[in-house]
Amino acid sequence: MDKYKLCAAALSAALLVALPGCTLGTPTPTPTPTPTVAPTSNPYEEEAEAFVETFSQDHPGYELLDYAVGSPDTAPIHAAVIAKDTESGSSSTLFLLGDNGVTQQLELAQDSYTVYREEDGITLNGNVVHLSLDLSIPAAASLWEIHDYAITVTQDENGIQNTNQDTIRSE
Repeated sequence: MDKYKLCAAALSAALLVALPGCTLGTPTPTPTPTPTVAPTSNPYEEEAEAFVETFSQDHPGYELLDYAVGSPDTAPIHAAVIAKDTESGSSSTLFLLGDNGVTQQLELAQDSYTVYREEDGITLNGNVVHLSLDLSIPAAASLWEIHDYAITVTQDENGIQNTNQDTIRSE
């Protein structure tokens, strides 16, 4: 009998040491997965990409040189495209895609031969389009000036409106 008491005491001691953290009848909580948040998509991107894809069909006299895709921060600008007139070779034509698919074509330097400055790019900052053009000086065809443009864009029931600031860059 002493053997049984000794075994029972040893077994009780082992259970007291081994099971203090166990709770019977309480289910172990399963970890709740943290929901992954999908990156927010740009609602203007799809519309801008469609505009760019069909640009040569919609504007056969122009070659797309560069473009910038808008975002809600650049409203009403959904896309801005700089293009070269294939007949004259001048690249002073800006196409704007606004709200509700409204487009506008702007001639930035109508009476000058221009070359888009790809190294400066076309950018959007709020509702302002920034780009630079090299303009040939009419009096001296071998001389060029760098013109930096900031075109502020708004849109109302009459379409896209803009104001243009042209700054000649000092060398």
